Amino acid sequence: MKNTLRFSILVILLTLLVGFLPSAAHAGPSAQSEPENPVLSLIRNNPCNGGVEVSAGGGRDAYYCPGWRGAQGMIDAPVKSWATSPDYPLVGVPFRIGIGVDQASLRAQFPAHDITFPGEIRFFGYRTEIRLVPDTPDSWFFNGKYNGIISSEIGGSISYGPENIRSDRFGAELIVPSFYGDPDVTGAPASHPDSFYYPSSGDGNIKDSVFFAGYSSSSSYHAKNPTTYKGEPAFRLEVTSRYEVLASASWDSYQEWERVKVGEKTECRPGLDNAGAMECMAIVGGWWQPGHYVTTDIYNYQWGAAHPAGSTDWVTVDVIDTNVVAWPDGSIHDHIPILIYQAQPILQKP
Repeated sequence: MKNTLRFSILVILLTLLVGFLPSAAHAGPSAQSEPENPVLSLIRNNPCNGGVEVSAGGGRDAYYCPGWRGAQGMIDAPVKSWATSPDYPLVGVPFRIGIGVDQASLRAQFPAHDITFPGEIRFFGYRTEIRLVPDTPDSWFFNGKYNGIISSEIGGSISYGPENIRSDRFGAELIVPSFYGDPDVTGAPASHPDSFYYPSSGDGNIKDSVFFAGYSSSSSYHAKNPTTYKGEPAFRLEVTSRYEVLASASWDSYQEWERVKVGEKTECRPGLDNAGAMECMAIVGGWWQPGHYVTTDIYNYQWGAAHPAGSTDWVTVDVIDTNVVAWPDGSIHDHIPILIYQAQPILQKP
């Protein structure tokens, strides 16, 4: 009796185990995620689709991404601004220089488009977005924490001090009127009305602004390559800044071109069914032959369900250098004019 009971329990357990096997086998493939649409993969790896540095007019620089299917984006390179403290540096007296970014120069255009890759995928509200992140040139200036190379012809010397020197030797604060803050990004349209596309610092805390000390043993009247500023000669101070160009794609929604079941059809095919029975008569070559019924699915290609808004990761696409500077009168130049005055003008050559 005990052996019979044990055998019965074993049979029940084996039956239950076999009953679970089909479910386990079915769960395996369904747990695997489907491969991403190849167009989406292409966009993720190359959202800019071949960018290039271009002229924005008036001596300004910009970066242009053609994007995909005409969904282009463009961003202007920052234009530098500067100030000195005191406003009128004297020969033989140290002074401070501050270099920042003119907020009015920051413009980005990322218009939205509806684009379609026929037979693949289509996007609604698709945008190609660009960021310019401060990068450091191969330079020892400011311990690699400033994204600029400074070339000066100031007579005597110019010293590059710590970035936190924000006052002159008399303790007066060095104020740069249009110094870097949180700029308004304008465009048609821009998604973020802040400094999202123009971060003030990059990886490694590389800054887009700097303060340092200057000194000259002669007035700018003796500049080797003078530039006229305020009606008189000035020393040239050139600043070349580097920016890492990052690109991303975003969209409001998208649909994929899919093969979907739209119905069924039943037809008589020649031959007997699996049980060897005849269910119908099929016409083959103009003759009636015994046949059986077969039901098949009908498929068609159409746009699938809408996927929600999304975006790609930011991808580094290029590095650009720019040396444009905005003068107080609004004109754009490739250098900063530094005026150094002689404390005893009567001793200066006429």
